[in-house]
Amino acid sequence: MKIDEEIKKLYQSLDIADDTHPDYLPKELRELQYKVLSHHSHFEASLEILIIKNIESRIDCKSDKKMALSFELIPLLSRLSFMDKLNIVSQAYSVSDKFIKHMKKCNSYRIEFAHPKGLFVKVKYRDPKSGKMEIRNLLRCFSESEVLINELFLPSAR
Repeated sequence: MKIDEEIKKLYQSLDIADDTHPDYLPKELRELQYKVLSHHSHFEASLEILIIKNIESRIDCKSDKKMALSFELIPLLSRLSFMDKLNIVSQAYSVSDKFIKHMKKCNSYRIEFAHPKGLFVKVKYRDPKSGKMEIRNLLRCFSESEVLINELFLPSAR
């Protein structure tokens, strides 16, 4: 069997296992889960970049030395929690309370979706009365957070 065929077969077998598990997430919630996890990952990487940039700005040396330092810092930063990184960024940069609140809320969504209890997530996000509002609020939070974190990368925001 060629590697591409095996990969396809393995993907399919994992889909089947997910669909037959009694606590599985339906497709629309798995898509929401993907959005939450991928954007949270992007936010966390952005916080790491901001921490590295702040450290680099305090060091007077050649750019190749700064690059080497950056590569050394990455594994160290990976040991910190999202909240630790947020705390460092909030101390190093002038960030708004709104930014901190949004990042914390995104982190709580990440926890909810990274460690889902399918029944809880299904009840919360598929409830006929409140489910759509919950989804809208989640998507608004991530959309606004995307804008807020991108503003930190603009020269005028530093």
